[in-house]
Amino acid sequence: MKYAIGMTLVFASALSAQAARPVAGLKPPTATVGSVICSTRRASTGEKPQSKIWYADGSYWCIVRGPNGVAFYEKNDSSWVQGKFNGAILQSSGTADVKWNGTTLFVLMYSSTSKLYEYTYNATQRIWVPAMGFPVAVPTPSGSETMVLEQDSRGRLWTAVEGQNSINVYYSTSEDHRTWIQTPVVLQTGVDSDDICSIVAFAGNRIGVFWSDQKRDEFGFRIHDDSDAPTAWSLKEVVYAGSGHADDHIDLAFDSMGRVYAITKDDFDRMALHRRGVNGGWTTKTNVSGGDSTRGIVMVAEQDSRVYVLYTCWDKSPNPIHYRMA
Repeated sequence: MKYAIGMTLVFASALSAQAARPVAGLKPPTATVGSVICSTRRASTGEKPQSKIWYADGSYWCIVRGPNGVAFYEKNDSSWVQGKFNGAILQSSGTADVKWNGTTLFVLMYSSTSKLYEYTYNATQRIWVPAMGFPVAVPTPSGSETMVLEQDSRGRLWTAVEGQNSINVYYSTSEDHRTWIQTPVVLQTGVDSDDICSIVAFAGNRIGVFWSDQKRDEFGFRIHDDSDAPTAWSLKEVVYAGSGHADDHIDLAFDSMGRVYAITKDDFDRMALHRRGVNGGWTTKTNVSGGDSTRGIVMVAEQDSRVYVLYTCWDKSPNPIHYRMA
């Protein structure tokens, strides 16, 4: 998970098994406890749909832009240590989105010339080993704000990105992920240049793209079945619509039943939590933050039968991270 607070990245550790027992609805916010990783460059963790942190070999790892560039960090007790191995510093600038599938780590470095990196893990030396032939360039449409990465059940990689006032997806066309389609599949046209999108693999054999549409005052969602041609997508599902409902803040999660969860923000700095049913249809819980809030994150903890919503509070200084759970 990632949080933007000033110029530091903070790792939240408040989601413990000792939290209060589940109740109907959402509990009041409680301040989280975190550890500062390092002094990062401004907004290096601010891209709402991107993921920076993953768990492997008993450790939390992350990729963020620190004093030496965009680099690997490992959580060591209460501190974070920058990696010293070959390839630990990816590049001088950009924002990372990571995908760890248990065997391979894919890192999308978004910038005006976005790149894909690939790593495997050496458990003996506790290092991440760069794959030969990487990084490779991935298509980046003009006018984009951020980009996210996902892998489907057949191993294909996908990126989702708003650009040229459209919601676009690109995909890898080779098994080694080194070649990519150059012309996107366009899922929605006529969105605002400030809109964003995200992508999630769910239900074992599907991926879905969720986007904000400030021109139509709505959030949209479309689905691709992994067995279909990459250009085959479902019709648009309108998730949530209404005046001022759609701001460019999105985070996605899923559960083992095949349900999809989304946390969004409206123009009035209120968070809404949405859930898609197993067979479709969206339900929404409005104003889950109970006040001015931004950059929401949703987490599903099935072992606890809970859903957590985390967000930064606008109305306090310094801006704290709060969470609620249902």
